Amino acid sequence: DERRPGRWASKKTRAKHRTACRRLDESGSAWRVHRLRNAGEIRAALPRTLEVRAARERQLARRDAFADAAGQRHVQRVLDLAAEGNAEVWLLTLDGTLVTYVVVGCDDGKRVLVDSRMRPGYERRSPGLVLFGHMLATWYDDDAVRVPDHDVSRGDRDAAADRQEPSGGRRGGGPAHHRGDGSGDGLGV
Repeated sequence: DERRPGRWASKKTRAKHRTACRRLDESGSAWRVHRLRNAGEIRAALPRTLEVRAARERQLARRDAFADAAGQRHVQRVLDLAAEGNAEVWLLTLDGTLVTYVVVGCDDGKRVLVDSRMRPGYERRSPGLVLFGHMLATWYDDDAVRVPDHDVSRGDRDAAADRQEPSGGRRGGGPAHHRGDGSGDGLGV
């Protein structure tokens, strides 16, 4: 294992994360990252995450797919995963208000993003960057979590091309590869 302390992302991404944390510190708001793994805590937090999700979907003029029966089945599946010990919910609060969250499925060292949203109006404070940075740094330091390898050797690329994999040979595909902002730094929300 080639993990080095503090190397959960590129130097540039870690610097962006530190800057975003510093901006939150300087804002005068009390902020906190919460990692929930207990089924009871997850059950208690889900209604708040659904409220943030609905607010974001309204802001974007999109139908909230979790507001109907299919969405409720999805919520129940998250609760089932939590009861099995296979879910995490990450929250970032500012002055006690839930600002952004990530729901994660866990399976044999893999982490799969299930859902994440940010409360409208908080975008300039970069809470997604802060939350994803804390989440990835925590996972990186946890030996039970396999961190995707971002370096692809030539042999892996050639083998992937031979198999015609659309991923270009990238391993993982979990949260560390999430690029919601198109920057490729794995922290976009």
